[in-house]
Amino acid sequence: MDADLRQPLRQQSWRDRLKPFALTPLRLATALVLLSAFGFVVWSSQTYDPALGEPVVHLQIEPAASANTALITTTPQDEAVAPADAEQPVEDLETIETETAVIVAPRIKLVRAPADGLFEKGSDGPLPKLSSDGRSPFDVYARPVHKGILQSSQPKIAILLGGMGINGELTSRAIKELPEEITFAFAPYGANLQEIIDDARSRGHEVMLQLPMEPFGYPNSNPGPHTLLVDAGAKATAASLSWLLSRFTGYTGVVNYLGARFTSEMKALTPAMKMLKDRGLVYLDDGSSPRSVAEETAAGIDLPSRQADLLIDSESNFNAITAKLQKLEQLSRNGQMAIGVGTGLPATIDAVQNWAKRLEARGILLVPVSAAFRSPSG
Repeated sequence: MDADLRQPLRQQSWRDRLKPFALTPLRLATALVLLSAFGFVVWSSQTYDPALGEPVVHLQIEPAASANTALITTTPQDEAVAPADAEQPVEDLETIETETAVIVAPRIKLVRAPADGLFEKGSDGPLPKLSSDGRSPFDVYARPVHKGILQSSQPKIAILLGGMGINGELTSRAIKELPEEITFAFAPYGANLQEIIDDARSRGHEVMLQLPMEPFGYPNSNPGPHTLLVDAGAKATAASLSWLLSRFTGYTGVVNYLGARFTSEMKALTPAMKMLKDRGLVYLDDGSSPRSVAEETAAGIDLPSRQADLLIDSESNFNAITAKLQKLEQLSRNGQMAIGVGTGLPATIDAVQNWAKRLEARGILLVPVSAAFRSPSG
């Protein structure tokens, strides 16, 4: 040791530096133990089985066959909907849940218009008519509604948006974005009306025709050409109505456009309503005029008629329309089918689209306007 202390400092060789790490039997055994432990951890992580130690059965799962299903319903369907069979593809079926039933049925496809036997050639274009076997345009062109829905005790709401066909962009947006159950009313003055209506009906929307009727203040307030006028007389009214009814085909009935004065005069209203009845149509009063005698007039000649409960967009802003829709919900919970009417303007489309998304969660069924003309028994 003294000799080492007396030697001058010298640089260590690589061999001297590695001497402390020389492999000894103890070090070899320790390395093998650590390596084995690490290997076990890796193996365990790759082969972990939560049922380790339990009996395991291995089964071979055959590939699924093409998805076909038989229709199982707990309630009968409306006759206008063809029943599904064992070969009905799943994508052609829809499921509708009510409080009392889960209805599985074919997706609704509206009959193409004009349907055979339901129109005749008029001087201004095709006119709706009753078929020889008693079918009416309403029967054929209305969106089918399952009896299970009509019979359900759940609240039901129907929405009609008018003014369609005037603004092509807004009409196209409403057709594409709003639920199929929304009914559209088309003004008789738009361009390419039949093409647009065919598109709407191909997407499941039933349609009505808006009839321009004389308002108070006419002609300063003028709905448009061929407006039905109080003082026109039965012959002139029939001519104007014939022109209006021939603008397009495929509609279930008519709804007034303005017309506060005309709908308040039973004498003027009666011949027009008789013509609607003879052609197999229904009449909806938009409820905008407290003076309207439309329902009484229709009842007197057995014309199917209803009155809307609420104008949803008297204030054309999103929040106000949403509030009206919520009020419509309250009406529907009183045991009646509530009908709301509005116009296809941007704020209305936005509000109805947003509102309809949450209806099912609130236990409310959205139905077409034609459902209000059908009895719960179908």
